[in-house]
Amino acid sequence: MASKLSLRWRGQKLENLERSPFSRTEDGLADYRNAPVAALRQLEGLLLMDTDFSGADFSKMRLHAVRFANCRFDRADFTGVSEQDSLFDSCSFICTDWRVGHIGREHSQYRRSVFESPKLAKTNFYNPRFEECRFAGAWKGVDFNTSGFWGCEFAGNFEDIMFRGDYLYASERARYGAPRDTGLHNTSFTAAELHWVGLAGGCAVDRVEMPRSNNAFICDLPRLFRDEASLLDGAASELQQVLKKYLDVIRPGPVREGVVAQQLIIVSRHDLVSVSRSDVLGGAAYDRLHASAAVADPTLVH
Repeated sequence: MASKLSLRWRGQKLENLERSPFSRTEDGLADYRNAPVAALRQLEGLLLMDTDFSGADFSKMRLHAVRFANCRFDRADFTGVSEQDSLFDSCSFICTDWRVGHIGREHSQYRRSVFESPKLAKTNFYNPRFEECRFAGAWKGVDFNTSGFWGCEFAGNFEDIMFRGDYLYASERARYGAPRDTGLHNTSFTAAELHWVGLAGGCAVDRVEMPRSNNAFICDLPRLFRDEASLLDGAASELQQVLKKYLDVIRPGPVREGVVAQQLIIVSRHDLVSVSRSDVLGGAAYDRLHASAAVADPTLVH
């Protein structure tokens, strides 16, 4: 199917995206499936609506101030794509290959869109705002940097993920300006499993729902270390070792000048199991942390 959709573009001169030579799909979308859009090199200041770009080649393109509405980019090739000051409304990115790309320069916005198991190796996020978006499938090794999430949903497996409230380096702030609308707001992880999901740089956590599996909770980081001695007191030696190892892993380092210290973190049962290499010990350590936090921070831990 994919090869036929690609072969049909041979001999077609793609000078713009005003009208597809293949009319519309069965869903009524302009048919640009598997189109060699990369031949245009860049798109700027366009409004593109009701278009199916599934399987299309956008590789190494520059998207500047483009408005996409009700567009599909499923399985599209976005490798090396740099987008800035753009808007994606009601779009889908299912298995989209956005490796070595650049997302969210000049505070691009994504609204009511779906992202499912994209390829994001060496992808750079800057300061995009995601509003009412759904992130699904398997995600691993993604640093969302200073992205902001408002009314979003995460469903699936999320491993080695980072959310930041500010840029890591002052040079980035000098280059891109202070990030806007960062953090997690009215966001749901109820259908997710979290493995080493980190928060840094004063990342806001506002009305965030944790997994319904009860395998993760939000914890006050400074309080956790203030209560470290009492947390360890009375625990069996093996359990103490697991807790100490985990606390050393998450212990905050020096805060860089101009960067806000992180106040809240996500503690996951999966992380404790990983540290201990034992479901039993890791589970016991997690339960002890959860119980302690539930007493000290009842508004955070449910």
